[in-house]
Amino acid sequence: MVFDWRDGDEGGSTILNQSGDLSVPVLLKADDISVRYDGRLVLDRISLSVGQGEFIGLAGPNGAGKSTLLGVLAGLVTPCGGTVLLNGGRLSTYRRRELARVIALVPQNSEWGFSFTVRQVVGIGRFPHQGIWRERDEDRQAVEAAMAEVSCLDLADRPVAQLSGGERQRVSLARALAQEPRILLLDEPTSSLDLRHQLEFLESVKVLVARKGLAVVAAMHSLDLLAGYCRRMVVLHRGTIHASGPPLEILTPEVMQTAFGVEATVGTHPDTGKPAIAVTGLYENGRR
Repeated sequence: MVFDWRDGDEGGSTILNQSGDLSVPVLLKADDISVRYDGRLVLDRISLSVGQGEFIGLAGPNGAGKSTLLGVLAGLVTPCGGTVLLNGGRLSTYRRRELARVIALVPQNSEWGFSFTVRQVVGIGRFPHQGIWRERDEDRQAVEAAMAEVSCLDLADRPVAQLSGGERQRVSLARALAQEPRILLLDEPTSSLDLRHQLEFLESVKVLVARKGLAVVAAMHSLDLLAGYCRRMVVLHRGTIHASGPPLEILTPEVMQTAFGVEATVGTHPDTGKPAIAVTGLYENGRR
């Protein structure tokens, strides 16, 4: 199957952009997806559309199905029901190399050989575009551009084993960008980072969405951070979509109680205008 990324032609489907005033192509669409592991239903009839230039946040407690859903969207997990469409065609019909030219996944933890330099790790992202051991000038340029995009050019010749957690995550993002994807999937990308590095990482992603029109789906536990950067949030609970929409609209006391098992209030920060979440205690009836 050959990709044809013509503006406005994504299998005939469009959705409103994040500001709600412009239709954008649907790049990726999950329809009625279900997944079972060892007979246990992990995802139950999930439907989700991802549009060009969207930043979608996936939230939910441990075991809600966030990583599994990302795996389905990346073509790494095969659902037992439903379909996933990419560019209007079934995701399952694409070869792995073709998928990697369009969809990039940044996992929670990346393991590389200790002798690899940053430049070599980022270069792995070019494999979908080249033959074995056939590095071209355009591949070298793409690697340099990806490192520059996330401010890690100064690390290019350092072994990855010598990097801090924040630096390693920047390298993971650069490796994904070297694939030149249209869709970026992030699985708990800030879980091992301190607050400053979390903000730096998410700011980099925000710039990429604005500058390159990337579609981003990010699964994170930090609701405050996620709500501050995504325009649309999807809350998973027990394998289903419990709520979906703008964070300030969907993060109600009921959602915080039922999905997360806590009492909380959600308001708007007076200085930033971003959502501010204050957890006041455990939900005394527990998760229902």
